[in-house]
Parts: sequence; structure tokens; C-alpha cells
Amino acid sequence: SPQPTAAHWRAEGRPLAGALPARFARRQLDALLARGGRLPSVVTEPRVLGTMALADHIIRHGPAGDIVETGVFTGGTAIAMLAVLEARAARTTRLWAADSFRGLPEVVHADASCAERTVGGISSNECVRHKQPGDFSAGRALVERNIARHSVERHRLRVVEGWFNETLPTPGMRRAGIAMIRLDGDLYASTRDALAALYPLLRRGGLVYVDDYGSFPGCARAIDEYRNAHGISAKLHSIDEGNGRFEAVYWQKR
Repeated sequence: SPQPTAAHWRAEGRPLAGALPARFARRQLDALLARGGRLPSVVTEPRVLGTMALADHIIRHGPAGDIVETGVFTGGTAIAMLAVLEARAARTTRLWAADSFRGLPEVVHADASCAERTVGGISSNECVRHKQPGDFSAGRALVERNIARHSVERHRLRVVEGWFNETLPTPGMRRAGIAMIRLDGDLYASTRDALAALYPLLRRGGLVYVDDYGSFPGCARAIDEYRNAHGISAKLHSIDEGNGRFEAVYWQKR
């Protein structure tokens, strides 16, 4: 059959194949560290590099649309993605950074039932259950200071403050469409609310990254329920933490 054209890739997004190419992401992360010191994030380096590599894939191969992160905390991975947008001179792609800036919401029963999972032949990290409402609270001002310290261009950033079920999607997201969703809400409700609001706007070929699938049971349950309810059979890929375990997964919308 004929090969898809470049225009086709931009419209629908080039399929991911094999391991994530992280050489470009590695260079950009090293440059960030040299400019501003340690990245303000609790996300491990393999997942930061995975996030950057996925954002890079979207910029280079499509689909057209914005990137949305739900769960910003102190801004580390938002800074990492802004660095990718800046390095690739992305003209039209914006990064939406959504957070309550009040920490985690209420914990529900689904957040307490642990089960080991295997994705791509790799087992999940140790289960995390003991989180409280308000954990991971960081003010918006701290995020802004961290962005300034790492000297990344801010004009592509849009901050959305509030609970996900009350603020997402924004009119701007609806107009632009979404090319990549980065879910980092930890718990069942925040993951469910963000995915339900944003996935219908994700373009074909777009990417969904889930930071907490391998260790937060409520997050994994919310993902599994949504995928099952909507007949999503796209393969889950895991990001190896380097110890034969995974925390984050991603998939590409067909």
C-alpha cells in the first residue's frame, strides 16, 4: 500500500514504533540543569525524559494541537516540555498546565485496592495508598518562580487553576484541539475527571501519558475503566525506571 504523505502525518500523527528516542530529550534536560540547577520535580529522570521524548514526537510528527498537563505540582515537567517546545521552535503549540494548586482531592475507595500490574513485560512499582487531601500542594507563585529560574520561554504556557471537573476543558483547548495529554493527578477522581474532559478533544494519533499508573491504584482503575467503557484497545507502553519496574505508561490514540 502507498506510504502516508507528510500532510497525513501532520493531520493524524505518525505512529510510534519501538523505544522512545531520548537523545534529543537528554540534551535538552542537560541544558535545563545547567541553566537552572535541579529540576523541581518528584518525577524520576526516566519519566521526565519520556515526557520530553513524547512531546518532541508530537512537535515533529503531529498531530497538530496543544499539550495539556493535569497535575503540575512545582512545575518540573511543565518546564521540561516548555524546553522542548522552545528547542523545536514550535510556533502554534501551547502547553496548558492545569492544577488546583491546593493539592490532591479527597481519597476514595478505589484509591486503596492494590494489585501488581505488568505492561510490556515490566512489573509495576510498589503500590502507594497513603495519601491525604492536600498532599502535593504547591502555590502557583512557586511554579512561576521555577519557570523563571530555568529561563524557559513562558509565552507558550497557559495556566488553568482549579479542580479538573470544574475547569476542563477550556474554550482554548476546544478551539486548538489536543495533541498530547499528560495525566499526573495520582488519584482516581482527578485521573477520571481529567481523562473524561480531555480525551474527546485528543486528535487521532495524539498521545496520552499517565504518570501514576504503576503505583497509584486509583489512577490505574480510572484509566482501565475509561478505556474499557470507550472500547480503547490501543497498546499500553511502559517506561522502565531502570530497575525492571515501571510507574508511567502511555498510548497513542487510533
